[in-house]
Amino acid sequence: MDDKSLKDTIREEWKKLSGLTWGKRLGYIWDYYKPLMLGFLGILMVISVAAAMIRNARTETVFQGCLINSAGILSDIPEQMSQEFGDYLGGLEKNQEILITTMGYDPEDVSQYGVANQMKLTTMMAAGDLDVFLMDEETYGELQNLGAFRDLQELLTQEQLEAWEDLLHYDKDAETGEEGIFALRLDGAPVIEKYQLYSGPVYAAVMTGSGRPETGIQFFQYLMSE
Repeated sequence: MDDKSLKDTIREEWKKLSGLTWGKRLGYIWDYYKPLMLGFLGILMVISVAAAMIRNARTETVFQGCLINSAGILSDIPEQMSQEFGDYLGGLEKNQEILITTMGYDPEDVSQYGVANQMKLTTMMAAGDLDVFLMDEETYGELQNLGAFRDLQELLTQEQLEAWEDLLHYDKDAETGEEGIFALRLDGAPVIEKYQLYSGPVYAAVMTGSGRPETGIQFFQYLMSE
C-alpha cells in the first residue's frame, strides 16, 4: 500500500462513514478492517467501545478533546488539563467528566502500527464523540483535506472574531472550495506554553461531528487563559 493509496482510502472511508449512524459506523469499520488487521486489534476495539458505553451510561461527558502528536503524549498532562478545564468551567457535577486524550499520527507511516493509528483516528472521528483537536501543522492539513473541521465563523461571536483576529486560520472548505475559518493558531497560548505541548505551529479546531461545539470554544478560551 503506497502513500497515495492510503490517503485516498482514508478519505473515501471518512466520506462513507460520515453518512452513517453511530452504530452503523462501528459495524462498517469492523466489517471493512477485519480482514486487514490482526485479530487482537479488533478485540481491543470491541472492548474499548463496550467500556465507553458502560462509562457513558453512568456519566455525562461534557467535553472530549484530543492532543495529536503532542510532547505530552506519555505524561499525566492531559489529566491535569482535564481538571483545570473543569475548574475553568466552574466545576463539574459528580456524574460529569472531561476527557482529554493523546495519540500519535503520521500519514506517511504505512506500517501495521501506523495504519492501526489511522484506523483509530478515523473511528474516533466517525463516532462523533470528539469535540476538539489540538494538533501540529501537518496533521491539520491532512484532516482539513478530509473535511474534518467546522467553520469557526458559524461558532464565534463577532466580538471573538475581532478579539482573535490574529489567531484565525483561513482555509478552503474541502467540499465546496469556499474560504472559511477552520482553526485557531495557538502557538503561544499560555496553557500550551506552560506544558510545552508543541515546539512548532499549533492548530486548534472543532470537529465536524461535535455535539458540544460551544464547549469547544470555551476550551480555546481556557488554552489562552493565564
